[in-house]
Amino acid sequence: MSGSDWWETAHAMTQADLRTYPAAPPLSEWPTIRPKLLSHVGECINMGFECYAHCSASIGLLHSWWGLLCLNFGRVTAHPSPTFSMLGWPGMEQIVSLVRDCMHSEADAGYPLLRQIPSTRATACFDYLDSISPAEREELLDARARVTALGFVLTPAAQQEILQLVDSKPAMIKYRDAMLRGPLAMGLRYQSIRMAKAVLSDAESVAMMRQTRSTLGYVPRDDAPVPLVNDADVTRLHPAKAPLLKKLVKPLLQGLLGAKEEKMPGGTMKYDGALDGTSVKVRVDYAGRDVQMIYSVSIPDPERKVVLIGSGYEHFFGMGGGWDYITEENAEASVGLFPELLCRVVALRNEVARLV
Repeated sequence: MSGSDWWETAHAMTQADLRTYPAAPPLSEWPTIRPKLLSHVGECINMGFECYAHCSASIGLLHSWWGLLCLNFGRVTAHPSPTFSMLGWPGMEQIVSLVRDCMHSEADAGYPLLRQIPSTRATACFDYLDSISPAEREELLDARARVTALGFVLTPAAQQEILQLVDSKPAMIKYRDAMLRGPLAMGLRYQSIRMAKAVLSDAESVAMMRQTRSTLGYVPRDDAPVPLVNDADVTRLHPAKAPLLKKLVKPLLQGLLGAKEEKMPGGTMKYDGALDGTSVKVRVDYAGRDVQMIYSVSIPDPERKVVLIGSGYEHFFGMGGGWDYITEENAEASVGLFPELLCRVVALRNEVARLV
């Protein structure tokens, strides 16, 4: 198996939340894989390490092969000097400013596009933003813009700086802690619609939930996120199933990208085409346990100057991890977000490329 074929297979399995990966390719193929795996580190970081299906599998993939990568390319992946900063690299501040302006345009308008994302991670993020001050929101957006800007750069130094930003920026640390514990980590509002319905239909699970809640100092939220869905009562919602989503996604992406649909290992659907004259690779998977649909966007760069592998517009804002709140009622509107989401990713990536 060639390096490129191995990556396609391994990454597809990651998207499908599998725990088995293809055997490692020969060492002669690692130069092909190395830049993609390095970028995948940044992808996991951008998603925040808290995603349900996608990120858990991503970390498994990284754990499996990161050691080999370091052994074979230790000189390249060694940590940069603590005094070195990619943000001091010529042109990087321009990229940061560009990304920040792009993200601000969505934020200043009240996140009209992202508030339609059928994702509990997005719901939790917006509930968090509503609970903090404007100054804190600005600080978090600035940190995310820097992480996103660095994510476009294919160097170990850039990935190391992302790690440093995530671990050192107070706004990032506070947000991560809020997502992992406390009110935003409890309650049916922040469970995937499949999980919420399963819990409520099982008497033992309901009893355990009540017992856990009796020890809390707050009342978890159980209301479904209206107007994302048409009813705040989870029991009245109808989760969309894969056949419906596939029926909606396939013709839309084929028409948008001028692409054929191909099935990859693990069940991931592959659409390779073009958008606004830019080559685009989209992967869509419906096999997550809690997540109903995971999509990712990659834009190849033969010159390896600008990286975009397995990302998406909501990932820039820390809302990646898949769509897990798609109902039969909102499925068509949700899938209908793809054209604008993909156009924004392509536009930002191309603007960054012009600065590199």
